[in-house]
Amino acid sequence: MENQLGIEVELKVMDFDAILDNLTTGKINIGISSFTYSKERENNFNFSKPYYSLGNFDTLEKLNQVKLSSSTKWDDISRLCN
Repeated sequence: MENQLGIEVELKVMDFDAILDNLTTGKINIGISSFTYSKERENNFNFSKPYYSLGNFDTLEKLNQVKLSSSTKWDDISRLCN
């Protein structure tokens, strides 16, 4: 990324809430995590286009019905959630 953008990049690991707080105060420029989109967040932050979406609440119920094993494939789980 540094070479592509021509800037110095410093990566920091932080708690999820700290990402939003630090973006708001300008201590960091970019936050990368599994942010849930909301109108309220869109009013405060610029979002990229989603690269993956599982949905939210109905996903948990569907996943509870799956018996996971070492042979379970991610694509099988993903199909349940869409």
